[in-house]
Amino acid sequence: SPHIVWICTDQQRSNSLGCAGNPVARTPNLDGLAAAGARFTLHSTPMQICSPSRATMFTGLYPRHHELIMNGMALDPKVPTLTGLLAKSEYLTHSVGKQHLQPLLAPTDKVMPDSRAFWRCLESKGWTGPYYGFTTLDLLLGESDTAALAGHYAHWLEENHPGKNSLLEVTSAAERPPQDLDEIWRSAIPSELHYNTWITDCATRFLNDVTDDDYPFFLLVSYPDPHHP
Repeated sequence: SPHIVWICTDQQRSNSLGCAGNPVARTPNLDGLAAAGARFTLHSTPMQICSPSRATMFTGLYPRHHELIMNGMALDPKVPTLTGLLAKSEYLTHSVGKQHLQPLLAPTDKVMPDSRAFWRCLESKGWTGPYYGFTTLDLLLGESDTAALAGHYAHWLEENHPGKNSLLEVTSAAERPPQDLDEIWRSAIPSELHYNTWITDCATRFLNDVTDDDYPFFLLVSYPDPHHP
């Protein structure tokens, strides 16, 4: 069975890519992937909202069928997912980065790993899965200034670089945005501590750790950018 690596970006229009003809954006690595593979130029998202669209990618169902129709809801764990089917077929399934199949603001009693409240509970200590068919995860919650509030990345940043969490906030921006663009700023956090670098490092570590003797694997590498801000 083939190994599968799925690289996912968030809130990125197709025409933001150089390979799609954008004259300003510089996306050489993505352009290289496109040149060596195939582009689905007629593809469109089933819904413009994050969680419903992500649920569709993993279930193959329209939002009206998987019933996650807005942010702030959770995907019913009874709905079959691609990762669940792969796990049943003896695939090693691992996710790095953003998921957002559950509400970020779910209360503690719901025990949802994609919620910030979960990471204040004892259940979160040492938790690495399972999650909708993923055996293990390196989980990031949110993006930009919210990425350091909860999840594995937030714990890693605070544990290894205490006090650096605040560098993701707009109040620490390297360049303050104009008032009419208050959701766009240049982050002050060093690139080696940024969550996108952490995601890449986690994915690289997973790939280095698996061997040819292991089960076939499915790896999701899910970046929360270029989602604003």
